[in-house]
Amino acid sequence: MAYCKIGDPNATVTWQYQNDDPKRFISNIVPIDVTIGFDDEVGVWRVDTYDDMTISYIASYSGTQAESPVGIARELRTASTNRLISSDGNIAAGNVRVRSAVFTPNSQRIYRIKVLDTTGKVIFENFKETNTPPKYQVACGVACPEGFCKCEIPEYPGYCCLDCAFTAASIHAITNELKYKNLGGLPPLTLT
Repeated sequence: MAYCKIGDPNATVTWQYQNDDPKRFISNIVPIDVTIGFDDEVGVWRVDTYDDMTISYIASYSGTQAESPVGIARELRTASTNRLISSDGNIAAGNVRVRSAVFTPNSQRIYRIKVLDTTGKVIFENFKETNTPPKYQVACGVACPEGFCKCEIPEYPGYCCLDCAFTAASIHAITNELKYKNLGGLPPLTLT
């Protein structure tokens, strides 16, 4: 889905991962698209290798489940991406062979938020290891997203967008706390 239109000075993407403060990216490229996705299951491979001279050599590396280890001559590489894990020049020891490989997935996923231009080129991305995807909103130009209030600030870009419902709830909580303190710390009386 495209956000903003040609002629808007910028697009502001505000996103928030669960239990984190909101973050913001301002793009001078408009229109934009925003995608949320997660990486393939990431974890740790523990590999037991051997060759003609070495009985056992234990190695470990981080990767996806598809990046299983493969011995090629004196190198240990990943199957799906051909990423080099280890290498040496000890030709006399023979080829590296994999005796066993065990994959242990991380307990959480890595979620990514990407901002793309109209050609699909990524112009910004952010990620976090979490089980919950981030929530995001997009504002065009100097406007705030729906449900947000615009406030002037001295830092760039000169304003911020505050969540109206959250701000109202905070003001309500502060008001109740002040009422409680003005009564000398006693809870308000309720008539039954």
